[in-house]
Amino acid sequence: MKKILLLAILSLFFFEGYSQIIDRFNPDTVKTITLDSSVNIKAERLNVETFIKAVMNDTSFYQSFRDMKRYSFIAENRIYSYDKKNKVDGKIYRKIRHNNSGPYKMEYLVKEDEG
Repeated sequence: MKKILLLAILSLFFFEGYSQIIDRFNPDTVKTITLDSSVNIKAERLNVETFIKAVMNDTSFYQSFRDMKRYSFIAENRIYSYDKKNKVDGKIYRKIRHNNSGPYKMEYLVKEDEG
């Protein structure tokens, strides 16, 4: 009886050791660059240095981000934190309405926290 119990316990460790590991999708680590037609790099050959300089000197993204307060919109944000074993440790979910009709107003439609 003790041998069967010992065999069952050892088999549990064996199956956990060879379980399937699914890497999570982390968009912050994916290296993707899409050049749009609005990118304008003058009189220089396109290489890594000139591209980085052009991105750092470009203020159009920042300006368009600042211009968002002129419009009413709904923003949806999900933030996950992970532990050392790559499992979700905490979650934050927000759905926010920015209203620009009348005085500027921001209201939470959904506000959820876990962890």
